[in-house]
Amino acid sequence: MAAWRRLVSSSSSSRKLLLPFLQQRPELAQALAEEFHVYEILVMLCDRHEDEDKGDDVARQEAAALRDHYMQRYGSAYVAVQLSAHVGDRRRHATLLSLPHHYNNAVRRHVRDHQELRWIAAVGDNDFSDAASALIATTINDDNHHRRKTAASLAKLCLLAAGDTTTTTTTATT
Repeated sequence: MAAWRRLVSSSSSSRKLLLPFLQQRPELAQALAEEFHVYEILVMLCDRHEDEDKGDDVARQEAAALRDHYMQRYGSAYVAVQLSAHVGDRRRHATLLSLPHHYNNAVRRHVRDHQELRWIAAVGDNDFSDAASALIATTINDDNHHRRKTAASLAKLCLLAAGDTTTTTTTATT
């Protein structure tokens, strides 16, 4: 066991050691990742569990319950790894939105540098004007019409929530 502890002393080496188990023996990878606090593997396991049955609400709920368990057990260290893993993955942005309120500071730190996600932290802080500004800024450079339309609609709702009716009418006419 002492030799294993030396091997997993760094995050990158422990992840490399456990990745082969992730495919072949996920239960062993999970047990080792839990024992040695290899949060990257635990995040991957949750994501994999959620992806196994796309569209299956039960799988999503089980993955969410497992994430909640890890957040309670490991706290902000696990949350930081989860946020880093999900910031660049559009499919996982819902996970960022579903984090318990007491992790808002961690979410804010991780999304601050990501313009398209800054609005999440702003909504969590009830700063709807800033959320609207962030959403409007994301629509400028996005080529995807559906995402632009969704972001513009969310921005309009944020402005309404902020009570800014003058900007809302200007935004709605553009």
